[in-house]
Amino acid sequence: MNNLNDNRIPRDVIAITKIKMAIRENNKSSKKWENSHENCPKNRREKTRSIQRGIRDVKDLALAEYQGGLVYRFNTPSHDIENLVKHLPESVFIYAKEDDKDTGIKLKFSAWKNLDKDLKPYFYQLALSELESSSNNNYRLTPFVFNESKALTAAFKQQKLLRVDFIRDRLQKALSEALKRPKDNKVAFWFAFETAGRGQPHYQGAFLIRQDEEDAVQKAIYKLNGKMTAREKHGCYRNRFNKRVKVSQERSALFTDLNWADYNLKEIGLTKMEYNGLNKIVAATQPLIKHTEDYYNRFLQQYKVSKY
Repeated sequence: MNNLNDNRIPRDVIAITKIKMAIRENNKSSKKWENSHENCPKNRREKTRSIQRGIRDVKDLALAEYQGGLVYRFNTPSHDIENLVKHLPESVFIYAKEDDKDTGIKLKFSAWKNLDKDLKPYFYQLALSELESSSNNNYRLTPFVFNESKALTAAFKQQKLLRVDFIRDRLQKALSEALKRPKDNKVAFWFAFETAGRGQPHYQGAFLIRQDEEDAVQKAIYKLNGKMTAREKHGCYRNRFNKRVKVSQERSALFTDLNWADYNLKEIGLTKMEYNGLNKIVAATQPLIKHTEDYYNRFLQQYKVSKY
C-alpha cells in the first residue's frame, strides 16, 4: 500500500488511445503480412529490437567468460571497442519460437543520427567509461538514482518543456552552480525516466564526477527537489559508484556498464504509454552526446571492418 506522502503522477493514456483508435480505423497495412513472417516489413522497430538483443547477448557472453576465469578480460574497460565488437554476434533472434519467427536476423547498426534514442544509453554509458579512463579515473563514472519530489513535479507542470528536457536543464544548472566548474567542463550525464510501474517519478543514469564533488552533487539534487518531506529526502538520491565497482569485480566491467543502461530501460514501453504521453524518456547533456557520437562512429567503423 502506498504511503500518502509518496509522490505519484497520474496515468496519461490519451496519446496511445488515439493511436489505437487510428489503427482500428485503418489497419489494411498490418493485414498484408500478419499471416506470413516472410513478408513482415523490416521496419525500424525490428532493427531496434535486433540491436538491443545483440547488446544483451554481449552482456551474457561477457559474464560467462568472466566467471569462466578468462583472466585477460578482468581489467578490460567496458568501452574497449575491440572487446565490444568481439562479443557482438553476427545474427540475433528477436522472436519467440511459438511465433514461428525464430530465424536469425543479421545484426546491423544504424548511423548515429538514425539510431533509436532508446538505444543510445548503452553508448552513453560506454562513452562515459572512456572519458573516465582518459581522465586517469580522476573523473568517475557514477551511476545514480534520483527520486522526484512533489514540489519538483509541481514545478514541471507549470512550464512547457518535455519532462526529461526540463529535468536535464534544471539538473545541469544545479550542478553548474554547485560545482563551480569552468564553462567548458560541465558535468556530462544521462538518465532515463522511470515510474516503477506505479507512477513514482524517478531518474536513473550516470554522472561523470570527481570523488571530491560527490557531496556537492547530492546537495545540488536536494536543492533541485525543493521542499521535501523527511521521507522524500531519505529517498531523494543514491550514488551507486561503489555498487558499480563491486559488480565489475564480480561480473566484468563490460557486463556492469551495459547492464546498468539496460536495467534503466526496462520500463520504456510502460512509461511512455501510460505516464509520459509517448514522449521520449531519455536525456543527455550536450558534452556527452558529442563525445558519444564520436565514440559510436569509431565503434561502427571497426564493427563494419570486423563483421562485414
